[in-house]
Amino acid sequence: MTQIAVVFVSYLKVPEQRLQDHFRWNRHIYESYNSLRVYVVSDVEHALPSYAKTIVYPVEKLPVVDGQPRFSLTKTKNAGCDAALADCAEVIICTDVDICF
Repeated sequence: MTQIAVVFVSYLKVPEQRLQDHFRWNRHIYESYNSLRVYVVSDVEHALPSYAKTIVYPVEKLPVVDGQPRFSLTKTKNAGCDAALADCAEVIICTDVDICF
């Protein structure tokens, strides 16, 4: 069975409700596939469904521009992809917290 990963970022100022909405909107798909795992990249740990995992990407790892940390979608999303690959994902779908499949 092909191992599928869904990766998205819910970082810093994204409201917790938006993250919970994502799982509510997509539960029917996520719960239908035993070979699917969701990776949420965030600056903090989140309580997620059993098929999902938080990948904590500390703010301190963000690039610094003009003395301030600057959010990087590339670095954060790549952290999720790296975690999915480490867990042997064969297909990685990168999406957004606001997506309803």
